Amino acid sequence: MRSLYVLLIACFTFHPFAFSQDAIQEQLKEEARKYREEGYRLQSIGEAKGALTYYQKAAGIYPQYTEVYNDIGVIYESFGNSAKALKMYKKALDIDPGYLAACTNIALLYEKMGKVRKAGRYWIRRYRHGKKGEYWREMARQRLLESGLYPEVHQEMLEEEAAILSRELVYVREQKRLKTIEEVRLHFNIALALFEKGELKEALKELETALSLKPRDKELQMEVAGFYTKVKRLYKKDQLRKYVDEAVMHAEEDNYTFASQSLRKALSIISSFSE
Repeated sequence: MRSLYVLLIACFTFHPFAFSQDAIQEQLKEEARKYREEGYRLQSIGEAKGALTYYQKAAGIYPQYTEVYNDIGVIYESFGNSAKALKMYKKALDIDPGYLAACTNIALLYEKMGKVRKAGRYWIRRYRHGKKGEYWREMARQRLLESGLYPEVHQEMLEEEAAILSRELVYVREQKRLKTIEEVRLHFNIALALFEKGELKEALKELETALSLKPRDKELQMEVAGFYTKVKRLYKKDQLRKYVDEAVMHAEEDNYTFASQSLRKALSIISSFSE
């Protein structure tokens, strides 16, 4: 590396017009790229410390090398040094705010640190700037959904899409239909997440909201309605077990008035299954 600097200085000193500033930058960048490649090779065979040395050399030669700061962050994270890892990931984003790999790494690291809301900010960024169907964009959406931040994010996306549609679509009616479908999908996705957590009552509320919007999409409407029937049936069964258990408990306590009331509620639910 020292020889490269000597050569560049000599050329620039004795032949000031032989090399343009751009040419020098390209040579430095190429040298940094070689160091990064060697660092990646060492990292791939488990030589993390050696890899770090080469990544740092690459950054020293070419300080605007976005990817290499992300690489350094990965190494520091593997060492358990979260503070230095975050600093390097954020350095990559300072150089290139559109470098989404660093957003993903920051979000994952904050999650590992238990800082869900901070992670959420970077998942939002990853989601908004990712391409539709891309793995990490969908992963960001899932993470936001699990953290409870997704509804707000998606609502913002809907508003943005509505603004675009208002300019581009000739028929306002079509714009409204598409927005309604997206809102139904939003409530449906929330219901799915709540169902996975066992929160059946809240899931039913979301599904009822989705059905009340009456989307002009038969396939979607049938999907929501079918899931609603399934969740409602499971919820009723839970309630039935609850009232039966209450009746037994009251009977054991010789409190037959309350036991009778609980049994009536249980019988009412049983009757509703045949409706």
